[in-house]
Amino acid sequence: MTTAADSKQLHTAHAAAAGLMAASLARDGCTGAQQILEGPHGLASGMSSDADPARLVDGLGTRWALAETFSGGANEAEMRDAIGTLWRMATLAKVGPLLGVPA
Repeated sequence: MTTAADSKQLHTAHAAAAGLMAASLARDGCTGAQQILEGPHGLASGMSSDADPARLVDGLGTRWALAETFSGGANEAEMRDAIGTLWRMATLAKVGPLLGVPA
């Protein structure tokens, strides 16, 4: 992108809002497909011909991919702002534990 479009920040803001909504719905008992990622019609099989469902939980709770994604690029500051805002909103909405945010 060669322009400093205002819409760029909306991408991370929308992702943060969607995560907060999902956590709030889960807290209130909303359920979804049980095999949405690894099932025969799930995301993994739709995106890859050799999907390995075990990789979906490899390092779960011990490895945080988010910590490995920052590259120092132009979007890093935008992501840090969105993530910080999500953490604060999750704490206020009391859905922090669902997102891995300490109480």
